[in-house]
Amino acid sequence: TFAEFEDAVSVWMEEVLALKGPKRSVEPRRPPRGGVRRPSPHDGQYDPQEASRIQKLYRINRKKAVREVLGGDSLFCAVEGSRVESYYRKLFSVGGYTLGETPEEVLALFPDAESQSGDSRLLAAMDPEEVSLRLAKMPNTAPGPDGIPYSILKKADPGCHILAAMMTRCLREKKLIDAWKTSNTVLIHKRGDPSDLDNWRPLTLASCIAKLYTGVIADRLGRRHL
Repeated sequence: TFAEFEDAVSVWMEEVLALKGPKRSVEPRRPPRGGVRRPSPHDGQYDPQEASRIQKLYRINRKKAVREVLGGDSLFCAVEGSRVESYYRKLFSVGGYTLGETPEEVLALFPDAESQSGDSRLLAAMDPEEVSLRLAKMPNTAPGPDGIPYSILKKADPGCHILAAMMTRCLREKKLIDAWKTSNTVLIHKRGDPSDLDNWRPLTLASCIAKLYTGVIADRLGRRHL
């Protein structure tokens, strides 16, 4: 059953996560009143260890290194949780509208799996090679709630055989592992008054496995319409 398959996937994910080693607890930095960043203890001084760290980070993730150099530590959102929840519930609430018939152009993109005229390549078993190619292109971003980054996936399943098999099962049964559906959202300060939620940008940290899965499907759709 799919439930048994999901249990097996959960066990595998725990084993993969163990490859990261013990988790280090990092407390977020809270700003003082007024939302002013605290100066770094090394402001105005050359720190060779910090310079080396930035250089290594730049080789791994250039965008993150540039953000650290130009922006310093990000502010911690001190807005009350209930207010944040209310704000984003209202912002992302679905407005009243009527759904009409799906346009033929859209239906053509998703042919019936049982139809002989459908493009079977979209629903074919996922090949380890195509999963590996997509994994190599994924940016080095933070993982979702499962804590598994792309780098560990490459280490745990070098040939992407396990990943391809799991994704094929999900594709065939048109279901997704529950752990792949969850995500964390953090608020990134953009500018201005930190007490104004308009000045914060929500950033969603989703499961890397789920993003890899949807990435492979996107690749297939792209090749189909080239």
